[in-house]
Amino acid sequence: MNIKKCAVCGSDEVHTEDPNLPTMKCVNYLMELGNPLIPGGTPSKKYRFILVLGDWSSDGHEKSAEYIIESNKEVGLFKQAYKDSCKKLGIQFNINDDYTGRNLEWSQEEEYRVCTEYEDNALNGTVRDILEKHSCPIIEELEKEGGSFRLSTDQFIRLLMWFICLSMPKDTEWKEVPVSNPYPYLNGFWDDDLNETFGYGLFV
Repeated sequence: MNIKKCAVCGSDEVHTEDPNLPTMKCVNYLMELGNPLIPGGTPSKKYRFILVLGDWSSDGHEKSAEYIIESNKEVGLFKQAYKDSCKKLGIQFNINDDYTGRNLEWSQEEEYRVCTEYEDNALNGTVRDILEKHSCPIIEELEKEGGSFRLSTDQFIRLLMWFICLSMPKDTEWKEVPVSNPYPYLNGFWDDDLNETFGYGLFV
């Protein structure tokens, strides 16, 4: 028997014949992921939650919109990952609690926020530089559009989810789905874990 790296999962396992054949441990792992190519595998479990943008608490401009996100990860992971990414990059998309760890004065905080004030739907220079440093794909997209760095709702959602996924497991997948059924909220509505407002400045 030779010890070779498994071509399926990349782990070092004992293979008796073809090194491209997965071990039973690998097979079980893929079955848990719901890989349909593995006998007995089932479709991956999908989770849905609501991303709310704007003034969900109706104590400002009172405009908001809800978007359904479908993912292979549950909403609690996204909530923690948002906070972790705020700390990692030093910027945030919410107004209230400071998750960046910068401990700035109130007058300085806006420099490190994204779309948090009324009719504020553009990225400032500081935020742009930080996002570009981390190879954010939305920055390149905005530059090709003329460099105004004003975000559409679609771009904001993709930017926010890219930001969150920086602190999510590598196999995280997500997409927006056109569904209006009730799902847990990612943010806002007095949630115990992430009672925050995103995209306040998008509504003009």
